[in-house]
Parts: sequence; structure tokens; C-alpha cells
Amino acid sequence: PVLLVLGNSRNTAVKAAVREAMRGAGRDIDVPPSKLLLEGAKEKDLALVQKLLPAARDALRSMPGAPFDKVCDAAGKLNVWSTVESLFQSPKIFDDVASGRLTVHGAYCDVKTGKVQFLGQHPAEQSLLEKGPPLDVVRIASDAPIPPLEALCSLAVGNRRYIKGAGEGQGQNYVLKALAGGGQLPAAIILGCADSRAPVEIYFDMQPGDLFVLRTAGNTIEGGYGGLLGSAEYAIAVLKTKLIVVTGHTLCGAVTATVKEVLSKEGMPTENLGIVVDNIRAAAEMAVETLPDAPLVQQVQLATKLNVFEAMQKMMKHSTIIRDGVASEELMLVGAVYNIEDGSLDWVGPHPEQEKIVGSTLHVHRWREAPYSRKSMLPSSPDARAIIDRLQAGNKRFVEQDELHGVHENPSIVHDVDPDTILIGSSNLRVQYEDVFDSKPGQMLVQRSMGNIAGHAGGAMFASLEFAVARFLPKVLVVVGHSGDEVVNAALQQLSGAKMPSKSMRHVLDQVVPSCMKAVSDADNDSASGETSGGRQLRVEQTATELNALYTIKQLLVHSPIIRAAAKSGSLELHAAVLDSSTGRVDFVGQHPLVAELLARD
Repeated sequence: PVLLVLGNSRNTAVKAAVREAMRGAGRDIDVPPSKLLLEGAKEKDLALVQKLLPAARDALRSMPGAPFDKVCDAAGKLNVWSTVESLFQSPKIFDDVASGRLTVHGAYCDVKTGKVQFLGQHPAEQSLLEKGPPLDVVRIASDAPIPPLEALCSLAVGNRRYIKGAGEGQGQNYVLKALAGGGQLPAAIILGCADSRAPVEIYFDMQPGDLFVLRTAGNTIEGGYGGLLGSAEYAIAVLKTKLIVVTGHTLCGAVTATVKEVLSKEGMPTENLGIVVDNIRAAAEMAVETLPDAPLVQQVQLATKLNVFEAMQKMMKHSTIIRDGVASEELMLVGAVYNIEDGSLDWVGPHPEQEKIVGSTLHVHRWREAPYSRKSMLPSSPDARAIIDRLQAGNKRFVEQDELHGVHENPSIVHDVDPDTILIGSSNLRVQYEDVFDSKPGQMLVQRSMGNIAGHAGGAMFASLEFAVARFLPKVLVVVGHSGDEVVNAALQQLSGAKMPSKSMRHVLDQVVPSCMKAVSDADNDSASGETSGGRQLRVEQTATELNALYTIKQLLVHSPIIRAAAKSGSLELHAAVLDSSTGRVDFVGQHPLVAELLARD
């Protein structure tokens, strides 16, 4: 196959980068003015402009006296080659090109005439290949923090791989070197037991750099101070970790000893061992009081779970940064019990009195824990309502193939109007979204990605969306999932313990798995989820697809200052929709049910 990287003339983002390059070269007089941006946004500070600046500067160096439009065309073509070079950083793409299974070509479209100039393969492709295959992606300190729910799901999926014997968590030399040079960005803080039968990194199937591990006998926290809490706070404040997991385990010697001590009233043989027992005693006493006549093994099982909650409570009570992080829902704190006999994890969830402890209503947590049912949040503004009506009418024409309006007119008109709609859709849908909504040229800006994800803050997809919102001031952003999405199905397979994909593919799946996990959990807890296995699976896929579109919206509202500001001002609304791949019909889900609560965060 051929992978084509297509640039285009009159590219708004390239123009912005060239403007900055020319200003930096002292050619302010030759720079045409930029159009109005979102209030408070500065063109030079937009992440996408910064990503394009190297190509713009190189273009200017190659033709220092050329007019603005000529420099923009040169920068656009250089950016094509920059994108090809970035693609060669993928081990999969590199190997396929090197073996001849894939050819990567560049091309450049003149939007005024519609003509495409094919540029061929990268002029330095051979030297790029001679450098040798790139190493797989390693998460380092300069990367964006991992959202807590994605981190949690990554741990759950890793444990399922471990149980099935498909684990691959051992670190390779390149991983160690990357972490040594680039620093760490752990996905989670784990407070676990020191028991040698409970190897945390192994049963989560994680690599070096993935986990910040704290281990004590009985996974205990001593009092309200000390190095353990301080270590956790360091990971949160400095390493940007957003998830804490407290893990107990079955047949824990420390918990068993404490329960026996409560029953027998005998002390511990050493003072320091007595301190460990003292930190578990409250959980042991409650277990014995709750199950006074039960066998020891059952009392220990309950005490183990209660001890996990006790550690979680101490963390929130004695650490301001943890308490405030949980209260703002920027930090997740959950518990689990590891079964040392079969390797599985029993996720016990957050502390049952979490809201009371932190003194805050946790809206996102409540919504996530409740069974999902669609709560249609209709457009709030007249402009958004008119656009959604237009999209629905266009989709109806597409489905019925009746009086289609979105004919392919002269492409030059595309740049005479600014789009009022941004659409995030899936790369693997084999139809144009402009056709699905029968949109005229220029009405809609479409960004496609596998699984209709938005990526993470600082990444190219996020930067592209933020530039579009700041530059074009659209009224609506629609995230469209579709039935039968291969990415959703791949994420569901991860929940079944499938082999870990490449790091690049994992970057995509990690953002889709949270919705799949929620859909599976809802189906497991609903007797009406389907009378047959096929019916249940269909419902899971439908729910996961819808939730995934809403999750993308949540990530944009929480992590993009530009999109958040536009939404808070009322100038932009974000809506979810699902396309039926068999009919082409689009079902509009509406705004995120928690849009008000998400925007109310500081």
C-alpha cells in the first residue's frame, strides 16, 4: 500500500507559522494581518504554530526575499517532509517501508485549482532508513500527564494480560536508557504490601517508568506524617501522577497476625512489629466485630479489604495535596485486593465515604459509577441549534439520497468562508463526513483519528483542534463515533487479556478502553443486557461507542484551556453523535451530561 502525506496551499496554520518566522526575521512589513482570534489567544503561542515554525523558518532561509505566499507554499511542502520524518519514528511504519511492504509519498494540493502535485518519496529516505529502526515509544517526564481513568484502565488491562500469561512488562535496554535521560512520568502511585508473593510491577504487567511503587508490610501508613506520604506527594506534585492505587492481597501475613492478635489479646514479639500491627488494628477489630463467629480466613479477608480503605482514608486525611486532588477530581484514589493464588485483582473502588472525607460532591465519580443511560443535552444557543438542525437535515438527505446540496463546487470557495463546525471522526470510516452530512465546502472542518480520539494535551491532534477553535471561532464541535469501529473492538479485546499492542497503538487504545470497561461493567450488572451472547456484545459495543465520544468531549473540556474558554463563554458547544455504518444515519447524543460541572472547575 501507499501512505500519502498531503499538504495544501493557503493553509491557515502554515500561514500563521510563516507570519511568526517573518516577524522573527525582521520582515514585519511583509506580513499580512491575521484574522480575529478567540479572546485571550495569541497566534504565536498556539501549539500548532510552534510545531510548524521549523518548516516555516527553513522555507524563509531558502528564499529570504520571497513574498509571503511563496514562502507559505515552500513551508507547506517542507512540512510534508517533516510529517514523513515523524511517521518514520513509528517502528511499524519504518519496518514496513524498509521491507518494501509500504511506500510513503508526499503530495501538495493547490486548493485554488484542485490540482495535486505528487512529490514522490522523501528526498532523504535512504539516509533515514540507514539510521536504523527507531525504538518504541517510551513515556518520559516531558510528556503530558496520563489522565487518571486511563491509567486505572491500563493497570486493569495489564493484570488481565498477566493472568492469561500474555504479560510483556520486562524492561528492555532502550527503555532504561530513555528513562535515564528523559526522566520518569509514572502512570500511577501504588501503595502495596512488601510480601514477596505480591510483585506489583509484574502483576500489573508494567515496564520500568510506569509505576511509582511504595511498599510496606500490610500496605500500611504510619500516622499522618513520614516518608511514605511524602513520597506519594512527590509523585503527584513533581511527577504529575494522577492515580493512586492501594493494593492489599489475600493471605497477607501482617493482616493475619493482627487479626490473631485482636482475638488472642497477645502482643507482638518486637516493638517495630507492634507498630505495624497498630496500623492495621482498626481494620482487624472491625472485621472481628462484624464477623465474630466466622472462621479466621473470612475475618482476614474482610480485614484485608477494610485495611485498604483505612490506608486510603489516612492518605486523604493527612495529605492536603491528595485530599484536594480527590476533591477536584483531578486525582483518583482507588483500592484493590490481589489474589496471590490466581493473580487476579478484586477492584474495591474508591473509599465508600470519599465525599465525606474530602468535603466535596464528586460529580464525575457519581456519573461514572451510575449505570449509563443517555441524557440528551440539547443545544443551548440558537447558533448551535441551527447548525445541528442543518447537520441532521443534511444527514437525512444523505441517507435518502434525496436532493443533495453538498456538490463539489469550485474548491477556491472553501477559503472564502470560515467553518462554523469542527468534526472529530474516525479514520477508519470509509466515507467522507462532508458527504454524510451533505455539507457544502467550507462549512465543516474535519479531523479524523483512530477511535475518534483527541489525543493528549500537547500532542498534534490537540494542537490542531485548539488552533481551529482559536482561529475560526466555530459554534459547534461534534465528536462522531460509528458502529462496528475496529478500534472499539480492539479495546474490548484488551479487556479480555489480549496481547499488549505496540506502544503507538496502545496510546490510542488507552483512550478508548475506559469507555469499553464502563460498557462491560454496566452489561455485567444488568440482567437485561441481552438474552444471547451476541445481543450482549452488541449492546456493549453500542454503549462503548457512545461513551467514547463523550469521553473525548470530557478530555477536551478539562485539558484544553482554549476549548474550555470557548465553551465557558458560550461561543462553542461540544456534541456527541453516533453514525450507523450500515445505514449512514447519524444519531445525535447531545452535549456531555456533566458539561456544567466540568466547566465549573477551577
